[in-house]
Amino acid sequence: MDNKNTTILIIDDSKTNIGILSAVLESYGFQTITARNGKMGIQRVIFSKPDLILLDIMMPGLNGFETCLRLKSDDRTKNIPIIFMTALADIESKLQAFEAGGVDYITKPFEKAEVLARVKTHLTIRRLQQELEARNRELAALVHIDGLTKIANRRHFDRYINQEWKIMRREKGCMSLIFIDIDNFKLYNDFYGHQAGDECLKQVARLFDQASHRPADLAARYGGEEFVVLLPNTDKSGAEYIATQIQKSLRELEMPHERSTVSSMLTCSMGIAWCMVSDPAFSPELFIGMADEAMYQAKTQGRNKFIVREMEINNCSAWR
Repeated sequence: MDNKNTTILIIDDSKTNIGILSAVLESYGFQTITARNGKMGIQRVIFSKPDLILLDIMMPGLNGFETCLRLKSDDRTKNIPIIFMTALADIESKLQAFEAGGVDYITKPFEKAEVLARVKTHLTIRRLQQELEARNRELAALVHIDGLTKIANRRHFDRYINQEWKIMRREKGCMSLIFIDIDNFKLYNDFYGHQAGDECLKQVARLFDQASHRPADLAARYGGEEFVVLLPNTDKSGAEYIATQIQKSLRELEMPHERSTVSSMLTCSMGIAWCMVSDPAFSPELFIGMADEAMYQAKTQGRNKFIVREMEINNCSAWR
């Protein structure tokens, strides 16, 4: 633990107590800040975000219990551990301290060794909690990320399109979807090898992800060499513009594909689906089907192009 980068806030109305605690903690390298009452203490916590708080119970104005309850009810401060300091020895006061949200208590008069032991213990616990929270966030993110390309995976795409579909239906908005297939990718793998094929997928995935630049847009690996770019609140012309930019970026990438039946460079075929998300009988599954069929049509018509399909008004079972 790096004590120099650890800040401890002492809230106590006694100048003597503050002086004793500050001297003990600073002698071990901890940074200390102080407050003489609960109201000032809360302001210091919000501004300084200390790693731990030593909080006196008996103070004028806001006592320690009330101060703790306010800190624990605020999302900005609720996770900072609080150790109560008290001369009260009765069990009821100790129980009230824990019920208010404290993690421990220190009795007065202070014993230097006890103060340091309890401070170090709860700083260690908090550090381990933060490490666990960070690891859990990483694991949660990995559930939705494709392991090879590092963009969204099929699981995340399926969840996201259903979520955005509901939003667009409520707002009577539109949606576009680009379904992308890398042309002659099996031939690429066979000729250049699977490691080169993996590197190819990584590069085009970054390209697709950059094309979908708005916060609500999502690029995902659908499976194998197939990708999707979901564009909520985007009309047909907007989707065509994105598809054109993808083609342009692929040309600029200049990735050789000597076995391609289309070009000496890597290309892709795309299907664009566009609709107003209004008819309750029209579903994300049908919408994906539109884009998928348009993509296969682009492949049968020579590849390296995009085909657009849109839902026919008042006929959700047909598209053109």
